[in-house]
Amino acid sequence: MVHTFVSRTAAPLVALTMTAQLIGCAGTSQVVGDNAAPSAENAAPIFLWSVRKEGKPGRAHLYGSVHLKPSTDQSVDRAVTRTFDGATDLVFEADPSPQNAAALQQTVQALSTYPEGETLRDHIPPELYEQLKEVALPLMGLPEAALERLKPWLLSIMMEVYVAAKLGFKQESGTEQWALRRAGGEKSIHELEGAEAQLQLFASLPKEAQIDQLREILDTIEDAPGKLQKLIDFYEAGDESGLTQHLFQTRAENPSSELLFERFFFERNQKMAAKIDELMGQDKDYFIVVGTGHLVGERSIQDYLAQEHGYAIEKVAPGGRPTGEEADAQREASKNLRTSAEAAELRAAIQGRLDGQAYGDAATMATMGANQMRNGAEVIEGFLDEDYVSILQMGCEPAEWIGNWPQAGRCWTRVLDAYGRIPNATDKDRAFPILGIALAAAQLGQSEQSDEVLARAIPYFQGDPKLTRAERARLFSTMAQLSQGSDPKEAYELARRAREQLLGPPPHEDLVFPVNHPAWRPILMARTSTAYWLGKGGEVSAEMDMLIENLTTGLPQSPVLRDVFTLQRAGYRAESGDKKGAREDVERAMKGLRETLPDTSATFIQYFQGAAKTYIRLGDKKPAAAALKEIEALISKAGAQLGAMAPVLIADLKLLEGRYLLLKRKKKKAIAAMRASLDYAKEHLKDRPVAIGMLQCQLAQNLEKLKKGKNEVPELRSEGIENLKTAFNEDHPAHESCQKGTLPW
Repeated sequence: MVHTFVSRTAAPLVALTMTAQLIGCAGTSQVVGDNAAPSAENAAPIFLWSVRKEGKPGRAHLYGSVHLKPSTDQSVDRAVTRTFDGATDLVFEADPSPQNAAALQQTVQALSTYPEGETLRDHIPPELYEQLKEVALPLMGLPEAALERLKPWLLSIMMEVYVAAKLGFKQESGTEQWALRRAGGEKSIHELEGAEAQLQLFASLPKEAQIDQLREILDTIEDAPGKLQKLIDFYEAGDESGLTQHLFQTRAENPSSELLFERFFFERNQKMAAKIDELMGQDKDYFIVVGTGHLVGERSIQDYLAQEHGYAIEKVAPGGRPTGEEADAQREASKNLRTSAEAAELRAAIQGRLDGQAYGDAATMATMGANQMRNGAEVIEGFLDEDYVSILQMGCEPAEWIGNWPQAGRCWTRVLDAYGRIPNATDKDRAFPILGIALAAAQLGQSEQSDEVLARAIPYFQGDPKLTRAERARLFSTMAQLSQGSDPKEAYELARRAREQLLGPPPHEDLVFPVNHPAWRPILMARTSTAYWLGKGGEVSAEMDMLIENLTTGLPQSPVLRDVFTLQRAGYRAESGDKKGAREDVERAMKGLRETLPDTSATFIQYFQGAAKTYIRLGDKKPAAAALKEIEALISKAGAQLGAMAPVLIADLKLLEGRYLLLKRKKKKAIAAMRASLDYAKEHLKDRPVAIGMLQCQLAQNLEKLKKGKNEVPELRSEGIENLKTAFNEDHPAHESCQKGTLPW
């Protein structure tokens, strides 16, 4: 089984720094006593080694870490703290500082999620997927829609982390966080690998190895609590032989074990030893913190340092664990944040990140700072819930701005929980976290839960409370996002009201946020997207320009969204007669999408179909024909990787071919192509009645315009509207548009 102890945990889309501790053959490095550290009577051995080489000016100690540990009052051995305090520099596998976690979020998302149109179901056996659902959904509390986007390697890690968390294992109790706190920012930090390299290591595993690893985790998940606790027991006792055997005893549990050992241990140990040798060229004293699994067993880091680089390796004798006042003083030296003065310093640091548009950094710093102030339900002495809330909520909206919805949902939930402990908390204090929880749930595909949560906040806002402009903007923005899919009319109006609050009164000089701030994005996206259904493209021209400028110049950068909305603007421009502007937008958008998306992904093909639609709208026959031909070739090339999206894309392509034939004035062939699109959808999209309904409404609309099928049109519309009702409520403009024959392109 893979024991993964991570420095940062994440639901989909959060930065990770990982060290895998796998099973291997028993055996330990040669060790001797350290004359500089006499043994204390009855002291437990420690996982600390000195590293020296004649001719190298550097000095180093290797210290074995456990990245997640249960909370404990047990003190750290004197020899460890003495060695640590004497070091000039601190070395990790990957720097676990908060700002580094935030910076990796996009990398995690890119490496751990499938592109649009692909799901986990397409890549693992059906029986394994059902087993995963049975185990992972209740364990992690994720909606199935989120689970389906994740690749097996990340799911394996997440399940172990969630099991550990339920046992009380915490990042802030781990060795890396202890080292960061004790260093207090006074030691230079180096990396042996870096988090991105570790992520790439996991993501580059062959598909079959990822599946073997996932299957092993699922088959042994019930044994995980006992194994994790036993590992901690061996570690705290300094039992190197027992820990080695424990880590390596299940080496042959899956067919990919040998590959996993080579990748996660031996190859990395060799590379980390080479990096240590490079660092030792400087006249510095290094305290090197690496996962204990890299320091025990065969082909350990010490083995490579000794055999390939000629280093002398010595085991450091324990100094004994302090007790009483000495232990209290040690804990004070590496304490968690707990005073109001320290909270104020952290707030200032987070605000600095916000001012610098480093929103991911701010969200992570707030979360980690809050972790240092409260240990679950246990209040740390000297700590105030007001400080906890003030720090934590500084990260909730930034998590939304960067699209990290799991983090945002957890953040708002913790804020709401804290308000429950504050006697003077108001309804207003509780209402806004509830909004955030509802929005995060909706974004994660938990619409029913979102509605239930939202019902708790609505009464407060119905009472017409006194709100600031920023608060009103957040209220209207959140409600617009929540109603965008079900009621475009309401969403369009709510987004307008949110925009007015952010702008302020004319001449709009008193902005709540600058126009390139990400808080503008959901408002502008709601306005421009709902304008499509409402036939109000011309009314949102300025807002569309503002949105694209925001996505281009604001942070975090979002090139795909920029290109998608540029493509949407092309459609509006074509509709208004701005042919030159529309053509420029299509070319610009497709150039960007080709650079950022694989051309055989369902997402790219969908957007390419949007470009073809605009060419047809413009009457540009040659580029329309070329686009349709290329789209057909890409669908054929992509094949099975399109998964469930393949029939949707094929049906849409047949409809576009019909519209293209209309452009060429080939009416009979055009109608035949549109009928073929609907027939294909009825055969292959039975589980997507809304797609069939749209095609029925569109065929009726085109037949009516061509003065064909007079008796057929009413039946098509009736059936179409019934199918649309499976996805759109009765107030949705799609029904009226179908009935009147005014569906937008």
